Amino acid sequence: MRLLKRLFIPVLIGAGIGANFLREVLLAYVFGASSSIDIFRVSTFVPTVFFQTMGVVLVGLYLPLYKPNTDRSYAFSDSRNVTVISLIITGVGILTSPLVARYAAPSLAVQFDNDIFWASVWSWIGFFLVSLSFHCRIQLQSEGRSGMVASASLIFSVAFVGAMLCLLWMKKYSISSSAILVISFCFACAALLVFYTGFSRIKDVVAISIKKKLEFNATSLVSSKVILGAFFVQFLLVIPRLLDRSVASKMGVGGIAKLEYAYNIYTAAGMLIGTSAMIIFAQRLSGVSLKRDSVRNFIKLTWSTVFAALIISAFVFIFSRELVVAIYLRGFFTMGDVDDTNSYLIYLLFSFVPMVANMLLFQTLLGCHSLMLIVVPTFAKIFIKLILIFALSEASPDLVIGASSAACEIAFLVLGLICLKFFVSQSNALVNSQE
Repeated sequence: MRLLKRLFIPVLIGAGIGANFLREVLLAYVFGASSSIDIFRVSTFVPTVFFQTMGVVLVGLYLPLYKPNTDRSYAFSDSRNVTVISLIITGVGILTSPLVARYAAPSLAVQFDNDIFWASVWSWIGFFLVSLSFHCRIQLQSEGRSGMVASASLIFSVAFVGAMLCLLWMKKYSISSSAILVISFCFACAALLVFYTGFSRIKDVVAISIKKKLEFNATSLVSSKVILGAFFVQFLLVIPRLLDRSVASKMGVGGIAKLEYAYNIYTAAGMLIGTSAMIIFAQRLSGVSLKRDSVRNFIKLTWSTVFAALIISAFVFIFSRELVVAIYLRGFFTMGDVDDTNSYLIYLLFSFVPMVANMLLFQTLLGCHSLMLIVVPTFAKIFIKLILIFALSEASPDLVIGASSAACEIAFLVLGLICLKFFVSQSNALVNSQE
């Protein structure tokens, strides 16, 4: 029974990864590498990354502020500024969506600027719906109900596919393909909101919210800084992917879609290894920063995961074309799409091993409770990406994306370890001086 409880959360996470993967396969079958998929990818990318990762970051950084509270539902009402900040982020996202599209997909923005704008508006509304559940997630996590949190990806994918199939059946009523995809996205976001709030103690939350006044005290100031800092870091982390899309859009209509289909295989394998390792080594990764020789301990802890990533990347590299054919070649996905997707995948695999290592390093740096440890290597990552894109401007998009991704991941890994070592040495020096 105890073993089943330990496996429950990893199984839910695995089911979510599998559901997300199957959703992408269905998208390839129904829409292929069409302009509708490109519009959908451009408009939903930033909102999707934000809501998928912000919940994790906020729980890790924000919840410790409320551990002394005996009534955990206070965490819900005290974290109302999460919603206020999310509303501001939503407004900024909508206003800047034409600018993001112009730089992330320049050729696509020229042809479908109006479609991208309205798709972006609805995508950010979907993000805001999910953000309303962030403080519910904090409450559920504080109560130890991690299973509800771990099932988020599964719930989202199932709701998305269900809505999409219903809308496809209604396509006879002149609903465009891009509208079907964006409406399905919003429906899935609403489903997550209903799911989280449905399992939260709403009566207690409402009662406390009515009794308490929205005061801007010291705790509110600290938590607001944490939230804004987390949003800022997350924005920095998505810039390299936005730059990749800008390069892929040079291939014309379908270029971004093919890149994302390659990324689907790439990230599914990475998440399978990286997420499993983070679950297994979660506490030990957080404790790396407490040890004197932090870098050596990190390497000792993660070498088996890195070795597994190397084996899997070699396997995918050898059988990449067969995998792309087996996964995608059906429906509206053509052999030409297979060739382009396979080419992207082969070049992306050169960054696979450092990418998996960085997933574990990111968790370790997050445990240090200093966002600057993540900001510094992320800025370097963006700078290197820009330099290589400029230097390789005459090369093919797949080569540019692959080479720049590998260099960026290696740079983040090296600088991240340097930052970790510096942080630990400074912390130890401070402790020694106090003694």
